[in-house]
Parts: sequence; structure tokens; C-alpha cells
Amino acid sequence: MRKVLLAVRVHPQRAYYFRRLVGYWGRSLSDCLDEALGMYLQDAREHGFGGKEEADRMWAKWGEEYRKKYLDD
Repeated sequence: MRKVLLAVRVHPQRAYYFRRLVGYWGRSLSDCLDEALGMYLQDAREHGFGGKEEADRMWAKWGEEYRKKYLDD
């Protein structure tokens, strides 16, 4: 969730990612993150802020951090 908030802080014009995330409280954290990050990165690819390479790099980095924090024991 911290990573999604970072995305909103870096790109305030994309604040709807956070609003969408808030609507998913009944779902698992993993589903919420997947949905919000997927929307953010798709928009990054389509509208060019950061470019596709940057979006792919962010996705890989966030995915690795998420796996380390929540999945690896």
C-alpha cells in the first residue's frame, strides 16, 4: 500500500489510483495492490510519464519488495 501512495505523491494528477484502492478494502491486500499498480503502470505505458521501460522497472521492483515482505518467510 505504501508503494501506491508513493505513486500518488509522485503523480498527483493520478490520485484516482488511491481512490480506487480505498474501494477494495473487502478484498485481499494482494488483490488491491495488483489492481492499483496495474492501473498505474498501464497508464504510465499509455501516457508516457516515465515511459514503458520505467513502468516495467517499477513493476519488477515493487513486485520483488512485495514478495520479500509478504510472501517469503
